[in-house]
Amino acid sequence: NANPTEAVIVPPPSGTIEPLPLFRDVPVSERQNLFIRKLQICCHTLDFTDTMKSVREKEIKRQALMELVEFIQSGSSKINEICQEEMIKMVSVNIFRCLPPAFHENTGQDATDPEEEEPCLEPAWPHLQLVYELLLRYVVSSDTDTKVAKRYIDHSFVLKLLDLFDSEDPRE
Repeated sequence: NANPTEAVIVPPPSGTIEPLPLFRDVPVSERQNLFIRKLQICCHTLDFTDTMKSVREKEIKRQALMELVEFIQSGSSKINEICQEEMIKMVSVNIFRCLPPAFHENTGQDATDPEEEEPCLEPAWPHLQLVYELLLRYVVSSDTDTKVAKRYIDHSFVLKLLDLFDSEDPRE
């Protein structure tokens, strides 16, 4: 394992997203680095309002998210503190966003029966669901050091997470 103080974190590049190798295809010694590179790919926010836009990038990000979830779930390699910090940053970049105003707030009309309203569904849900899954797997993993986790999942993080309960999307 590399010394955590020696790791260099590179911000996600702007522009295109390129696929990375699978974890199983790299030596164990390279997996922490690959984990960080996959997290960096997942820090790219993509426009889900247009289904034809960035199709390739969306698929690469989806694959990377699925692999990250599997990697954490497998417990095959304990992730170091830098990886944990970067993972919580990636989770934050993806889930903490401006929620659209509730439908009845937009119209200026009296609130209608909430049962009759169509919920406002989040177009990025296929990726958000995987990000939430990654966070859940990390939190419940027996490999997670709670002292380290508390540094990154702090009071501010939890408050922002609670704010997401205001989402109109029932899946969230």
